[in-house]
Amino acid sequence: MRRTCALQWFEARDEHGQRTLDLETIGEILGHADLSTTKNYIGVNLRHMTKAMSCYRIARHRTQSVPSR
Repeated sequence: MRRTCALQWFEARDEHGQRTLDLETIGEILGHADLSTTKNYIGVNLRHMTKAMSCYRIARHRTQSVPSR
């Protein structure tokens, strides 16, 4: 249940699409002394990095496919 809450906190966004809590705050709430523990705890290392790279590739493709003036 703690992992589920931590992941929901990490993925929560405000009305502008900005994160409502950063990793440091989540780690503090969970009582983690090291930020890497928090990252591993909520699965950031694989799931979110893969998602971030996917978004990066899409944005990069869009930039490259726009003809320059």
